[in-house]
Amino acid sequence: MRHRFTTFSRCLSTLLGSLLLTGAPLAADYDIREAMPPEVFTQAGLEKLSPEELEVLNDWLGGDLPEKRDDPAAHEGPDLPEGDDAFGLESVKERVASLFESKSSEEIESRIDGTFTGWDGDTVFRLDNGQVWKQVQPDSFYINAENPKVTIKRALFGSYLLSVEGYGASVRVRRVE
Repeated sequence: MRHRFTTFSRCLSTLLGSLLLTGAPLAADYDIREAMPPEVFTQAGLEKLSPEELEVLNDWLGGDLPEKRDDPAAHEGPDLPEGDDAFGLESVKERVASLFESKSSEEIESRIDGTFTGWDGDTVFRLDNGQVWKQVQPDSFYINAENPKVTIKRALFGSYLLSVEGYGASVRVRRVE
C-alpha cells in the first residue's frame, strides 16, 4: 500500500511541479488521462477514482474549481517578489504570471497544405495559414486526403494535440514556424 501512495505522490508532485515550472497553459477541459501513460495512471491508483472524483481532480488541475470561478480575487496573479528579491526569478515570475492570464484561444483550425498521408513519427505539418508544426510523439497514422481540415488544441504541459477532421486519431505536436 505504501508503494502505491509513494508512486501516486511522485506522479502528482512531478505533474504539479512541471505545471509551475513550464508555465503550461491550463484548460478547463483538462483530462489527466491524456497527460499520463495508461500504465502510470494505473500505477498511481487513479483508475480507482469515481467519475465524480476524477472530474474534481481534472477541474483542479485545469484551474476551474467553483470557488475560483466565484471569487474575483482568485483570478488575480500571485504576489511575487520585486526589486532585489526578484533577481534571477524573472523567467519564473513570467511563467507563474502566465498561469493567471486569460488565453486568447484554446485551439486553432486550419487545413494541411496539399496532399496529406498521415504521420509516422517525424512528420512536419504545413498549414495553409502559414504555420508549421512538427510531430513530437512516436505514433503513426495513415490516410490519403487532400487539404484536410485540422484542429490543434492546447494540451498538458504546454503541448498541443493535432487532429484531422473526420478521423479519431490525434498526435502531439509543437510549433516550429
